[in-house]
Amino acid sequence: MCDFARILADADVLTSATDALDYLDEPHHFDAEHTLWAQLAHPQPPSTDDLHEARLLGRTNPRAIALRQQHQAAGATWDTFCVLLDELGRTGRPLRLVDSSTAAAPAPPQPV
Repeated sequence: MCDFARILADADVLTSATDALDYLDEPHHFDAEHTLWAQLAHPQPPSTDDLHEARLLGRTNPRAIALRQQHQAAGATWDTFCVLLDELGRTGRPLRLVDSSTAAAPAPPQPV
């Protein structure tokens, strides 16, 4: 429960002590947010430690390259999570992710 509270704070959902107390008092009010977090495989804010380690290893070191890519991927996933959380907060409706591997392909154009 506390891990998810940190996530909500990092995503600017819990912005005050009152928000945090409300979360601890009634965590079920955040079920939609938690479901979204779980659907995205529990994203975390990207760690600056990855970039620091990559700088120490040098530009061409394979581990440094992997760390920079990991940081970029974590940032993209985190940004997506925050955008979806914001939309959920504004509309009150949970959004569903579309898995592009299972989404229907567009119909081919019909000959005229």
